[in-house]
Amino acid sequence: ALGGGVLFMIYQLLEHGRWVVPHLAGEPYLEDGPFHYWIAALTAKLLGLILAPHEGARLASGVLMAVMLYFVHLSGRELYGRIEGISAVLVLLGCLGLLVHAHETLAEVSMLAGLALAWYGIALALRKPHRAGWLLGAGLLVAALSKGVPAVIAPVALALALPLVSPAWRRREYLSTRSTG
Repeated sequence: ALGGGVLFMIYQLLEHGRWVVPHLAGEPYLEDGPFHYWIAALTAKLLGLILAPHEGARLASGVLMAVMLYFVHLSGRELYGRIEGISAVLVLLGCLGLLVHAHETLAEVSMLAGLALAWYGIALALRKPHRAGWLLGAGLLVAALSKGVPAVIAPVALALALPLVSPAWRRREYLSTRSTG
């Protein structure tokens, strides 16, 4: 559901230009980062001619869920093969908690999209290290702008630990992934 508070924050972004720190009832709203609200404001603005602002804002969650599913699919393909990519998506779609909240305008949805992008960057690192570094960095940025620094602890820890636990990741190419991301 799109609560009145979230809709008001999106209105504040569109009408008053409070893009860096979203405001709720005139007060800075620091519980979440601004990324999801940026995307919601963007979809509300872009679709303003055909949809009411609150309906356009709702589409942000759908767009971000599609992005998340796409990068989960690519990660599954990269790690396990062409057919297993769709299996990873189906397993994710089978999670009841995801289906219950996927349609809501929550910063967690954009955090998931950012984390899926970061995980894909890690999965791609052995084959295309420079592109992987950019994807990892972009994913970490989206996740951090969605829910803060704690959201990126797991992928950063994994990226740093992989060379310690697996010989495949102890290559110069993988180091270049981490230095560009």
